[in-house]
Amino acid sequence: MRTSFMMLCLTLACLESALYAEEEKACSERTLRGSYGFVATGFTPANPQPGAVVSQGFFLGIRKFDGQGNFTGTDSIKTVNMPAILDLPVSGTYKINADCTGTAFMSTPGQPRPAELRLVVTKKGKEVFWILVSPDGPMTQAHGVRI
Repeated sequence: MRTSFMMLCLTLACLESALYAEEEKACSERTLRGSYGFVATGFTPANPQPGAVVSQGFFLGIRKFDGQGNFTGTDSIKTVNMPAILDLPVSGTYKINADCTGTAFMSTPGQPRPAELRLVVTKKGKEVFWILVSPDGPMTQAHGVRI
């Protein structure tokens, strides 16, 4: 009886260790791989002047991450009282840290420099959340799901 109890404890300890090891696997660029559909909302000033009216914008798109630190995609954007921008091509690079946080730099035609984003990858790469941190301007948050 005592031996059976010890074997049960040892088995449970091994299972618990295996579960924690699975949860603690490090993230990398390979964690973010494949196509992701996303939706984003944000707020942007109507013009660059201080005190300009701020309007809400909605973004919809797809990102294709290659698992090696590069991505491509398209965006469709609609803000209040402005014509929609449809199928705007984007591309960039990304870096995923072991703790599943990351940074991306996204280039868009007509923009003088890439936008900087901060990322969090969740559900073993099935979802990604990000916010725009630079350039100053639109305040944007997004949620992408692997498709």
